[in-house]
Amino acid sequence: MKLLIADMVQKDPSKRPTIDEAMSQFMKIRDSLPWWKLRSRVVYRKDGYITGFYRSCRHIFRTVKYVVKHRPAIPIP
Repeated sequence: MKLLIADMVQKDPSKRPTIDEAMSQFMKIRDSLPWWKLRSRVVYRKDGYITGFYRSCRHIFRTVKYVVKHRPAIPIP
């Protein structure tokens, strides 16, 4: 993702990828990641043990619900 973001925020607009090129790069990145990585939780640096444990439990239950309902990790338009 870092390379895609770096391409998209270049100062010279002519060097930026078109929306189609950016989308194809994003799709390649998304397809290369395993399902568990796409569903992983964002961990905040300031999370303490109790807060982290609570958020992890919520995330696990929510993820199980989404997997059972066959919802994709990243919605496809």
